[in-house]
Amino acid sequence: MNKRQGVFSNLDSSPVAQQTLKLSHVPEEAESWQEGLTGESDKGSTESAPKSSRLYLVFAFLGLIILVLLTAQLFNLQVVLGSRNRELAEGNRIRSREIFADRGAIFDINGEILAKNKPSYDVAATPFDLPKDKKGRQALFAKLGEILKISSAEIEKKIEGGKPLSNLEPVIFAESVAREISFEIEAKKDQLPGISVQKKAIRDYPGGEVFAHLLGYTAKISEEEYRLSKADYVPNDLIGKTGVEKEYEKVLRGVLGREQIEVDSNGNLSRVLASVDPEPGQSVKLSIDAGLQRVLASALAKSIESSGGKGGAAVALDPRSGAVRALVSLPSYDNNLFAQGISNEEYKSLTEDPAHPLFFRPLSGEYPPGSTAKIIAASGALQDGVITADTTLSCPGILKIVNPYNPDIVYTFPDWKLSGFGSLSVREALAYSSDVFFYQVGGGFEDFAGMGLNKLEKWQKKFGLGVLTGIDLPGEVSGLVPDEKWKKRVVGEDWYVGDTYHMTIGQGYLSATPLQMASATATIANGGTLFVPEVMEETLDSSGKTVAKTKPRVARQNIADASVLQIVREGMRGSVQYGTSSWIKDWPVAVAGKTGTAEFAGSTTGHEHAWFTSFAPYDNPELVITVLVEAGGEGTIAAAPVADEGYKYWFGR
Repeated sequence: MNKRQGVFSNLDSSPVAQQTLKLSHVPEEAESWQEGLTGESDKGSTESAPKSSRLYLVFAFLGLIILVLLTAQLFNLQVVLGSRNRELAEGNRIRSREIFADRGAIFDINGEILAKNKPSYDVAATPFDLPKDKKGRQALFAKLGEILKISSAEIEKKIEGGKPLSNLEPVIFAESVAREISFEIEAKKDQLPGISVQKKAIRDYPGGEVFAHLLGYTAKISEEEYRLSKADYVPNDLIGKTGVEKEYEKVLRGVLGREQIEVDSNGNLSRVLASVDPEPGQSVKLSIDAGLQRVLASALAKSIESSGGKGGAAVALDPRSGAVRALVSLPSYDNNLFAQGISNEEYKSLTEDPAHPLFFRPLSGEYPPGSTAKIIAASGALQDGVITADTTLSCPGILKIVNPYNPDIVYTFPDWKLSGFGSLSVREALAYSSDVFFYQVGGGFEDFAGMGLNKLEKWQKKFGLGVLTGIDLPGEVSGLVPDEKWKKRVVGEDWYVGDTYHMTIGQGYLSATPLQMASATATIANGGTLFVPEVMEETLDSSGKTVAKTKPRVARQNIADASVLQIVREGMRGSVQYGTSSWIKDWPVAVAGKTGTAEFAGSTTGHEHAWFTSFAPYDNPELVITVLVEAGGEGTIAAAPVADEGYKYWFGR
């Protein structure tokens, strides 16, 4: 008997023990398992051993697989992704942020500041640092709403819709807040996790509406602009959108600085670890005379109001270089609204205004130039020998053309003076602005051949119509010099002699910008050089030292003989002395000019576009002024007085 059997034998001798054994009887499988552990076996032990061995192997194999997977993952986290994970973990504490560079200032030719910087405070949220639970966020937004006086729902909408590049990228949700509000947020930063105040410089335009179109404005960079310029910009950066601000963006903006900072658990700055200072942008001095700009804007506004006009433009150029002295567009807008962060309501009000205050009329407005185009027709006809200074043409009140295929059909082309002018030379025709004279010069009449469409088109393009002037500002359009192919393609009709008549006097399909007409006038004033208009005078470094100076750019030289252009200048001088603009008696110097009254689609008598283009002094021109009043009526009444005010300022300085 072994020990195990002895124990059970002793227990079996007791009735109580027997009863206990019956209640605690061990199943046969368990007993066999126990016997297997003690090294003894009974009848079924040889069958269970292989089963337990297989089970052990399965568990061992599974354990091995799990161990391999854990080891591989550990290797991946510590070795393969170790560097990245360390960066992510460190990024929660150590971050990089940009230091915006001061934007260069903009000055006029006399040093008057037209655009400068001023501090602005934006409130931003860093998504990573915001409370993770909804209740915490709602409480945060409620506190912010009390401080900013806006609803928490609006704050949440702006933050959630900010689309940052990463959770560590701040989302600006309140721009240009009051300084007092920024101080309050800074004071409560421990109660506002993830919220920060970003101080930056925004533009301040002291001249407001008078210079708005010319200077343009800066605003937050768009997604498309950022995508195209990632190397130079960051999200929430400011960029020039229009005008000088856009054209000279690279000169004005400077170079971003950068600093590495350590933040606490709320995302607040703990300390600056390292920094690279930003480089300020260069300033620019424009060729614009701010005083002339203001005088022309004021005079133009009065003319628009008194004539019932819809808007207008005034351009002043130096005919000796192409330097732009003034560019006025009315109605205008306050570009400070955009610089400070314009609201949706304000922007909608501007874009839906029927007066189109955002429209830059001197560069982007295409208008029939009316009789101002006669100075180009006269120059071309004289240069090509179609007429001479001594040629005279009969100018009745109406020119009648009989249809060659049906004599019963007679086309009439009236002059603005229905009683007619009698016989006129080209000088007199310019002074009196005879339409009938130039009908004949352009399209011919009876035995007089005239220029014809091809020559007329050639000269209009030589003087810069139908092409961009190349001015250093965005938004310029080319206008239109039509021809037979254009009319057939667009209108679906053949070209008639009446079309040539209308084109010669600046009507019909011909269109030009005020800047183009000023440039053409400057070409006549200076003796035949077509300059590229430019607003940039020079660039300056942060100390005010000149870095680069603009040189005049010539688009075309020797357009016509000096003797030819002298005849045209004499005709323009006659306009002021005894012609259409002679009623202005107190010109400050000897001025030469040409009036224009241009019909347009939907115009009625008294509501045509009013033009006046001119230069002075007559003997030694130094200033060209071209004025347009939309639907202002007669050029001599609505436009010429505006130029008069400009000359009085310029020569009375």
